[in-house]
Amino acid sequence: LQALLPHGYSDDTILFIVVDLISRVGAERVHDSETRLLYAQLNLTAAKKATNATDFASASTCVECGISFLSDGHWKTSYRLSLELFSQSALVEWALGNTE
Repeated sequence: LQALLPHGYSDDTILFIVVDLISRVGAERVHDSETRLLYAQLNLTAAKKATNATDFASASTCVECGISFLSDGHWKTSYRLSLELFSQSALVEWALGNTE
């Protein structure tokens, strides 16, 4: 993919393009459980990168999208990913001043 993009695009840029496209597709259109977990993980990775760059609004969007890809029963089947997404969500919402 990197070879197809104009010079100067970083891996982070590609990640944010990919998660933007994933969010446009939406969780309701993805039925394969492995794909849903991959999309949730990609959104978590993007949320962490956005948080590190203090772009909390983008991080919030990524976390919300990632959470939407978790399946029913995710606390039992994907505990670590669920915990990371919800912990990141709490951090980002606190940073945005959304404490209620």
